[in-house]
Amino acid sequence: MLVLDNFEQVVAALPLLAELLSKSPGLKVLVTSREPLHLSWEHEWPVPPLELPPPGAADHASIAKTAAVTLFIVRARALKPDFTLTPDIAGLVKDICIRLEGCHWLSSWPQPPRSFFRSRPSRHG
Repeated sequence: MLVLDNFEQVVAALPLLAELLSKSPGLKVLVTSREPLHLSWEHEWPVPPLELPPPGAADHASIAKTAAVTLFIVRARALKPDFTLTPDIAGLVKDICIRLEGCHWLSSWPQPPRSFFRSRPSRHG
């Protein structure tokens, strides 16, 4: 099995992937991509983004209830078991989740919230 994540970032490798699949009939491939690959054997399963807090949300409790923030908390606790979403960082976590557009790849979150937020450019200007 070959797993390729965020394939839209390397879509130029599509001919190589197609060749690999045609020459390896037993090969199973799982590809995540924001764009369809348009391969004849492709099966698409759209995965909607996680529920986001409204951009204007300021209430700690309402921010904490959304699916994106819940995943953020789970992944943060995997790295730092005593992580707590406190009112003083709830807005920051909300902004991170909005910038990530509710993506599921929070599982690879490597840094504390403040340094992560400073290092990630916004795709929305």
